[in-house]
Amino acid sequence: MSDNMNESSLQEAISSLAFHFTEQNGLVARLERGLGIDDADVHAIEQAIQRLHQAWENENLVPKQVVQLLWRVFPRLESCLHLYPDKRDEISALLVKLSTWLEIPFTTPTSMSEDHAIAVVGQHLIGPSFLVEVLHFGNIDEHALEELFFAIDTLSRVWSQRAFISKFAAGALISTQDIFSSYGPFSQVLARFSDAKKELLRKVEQRLLERIDACLG
Repeated sequence: MSDNMNESSLQEAISSLAFHFTEQNGLVARLERGLGIDDADVHAIEQAIQRLHQAWENENLVPKQVVQLLWRVFPRLESCLHLYPDKRDEISALLVKLSTWLEIPFTTPTSMSEDHAIAVVGQHLIGPSFLVEVLHFGNIDEHALEELFFAIDTLSRVWSQRAFISKFAAGALISTQDIFSSYGPFSQVLARFSDAKKELLRKVEQRLLERIDACLG
């Protein structure tokens, strides 16, 4: 396949995602109106995300505009869970699929910079993430939280004039939506927390998501 054909198919994939995630007749907008999920649309989204993976597989930088598109679909779909409880199973299944599929384009490239390698080693050997600890035990490390906020604010400044951003960091930011979600891997843990802890975590989530939204804006 020629470079021009590769670029054309990538743009078609991005256009397909933009249609389903932002347009009035796309999958998300139809769900917001209480309509059902068309399997053909879900398949088109899966194919488009796979095309992103093919294009980004050996890249360290990815388009911020596309990352922003992927980031903003989750809050809208999660709102549908509350708007249409009768469709909860159907919407939750879609959210789980999207979450799983969107891990793929942000996977580690076949080559890695030194800074990236240091970050990965630190993540796996010094971790686990303090956010995971928060969700297991309900105790918030304020120092770690402020350090994370400072890091996101730093990326926000650095990325403000950039069209392409770190794939590794972008994938990590997008994955935070799974941590607090009602459909994600920690949903059962969250359900066991007291109302006071749930409110505390809700405030942490709000502060975190606001910063990430600004970072990708």
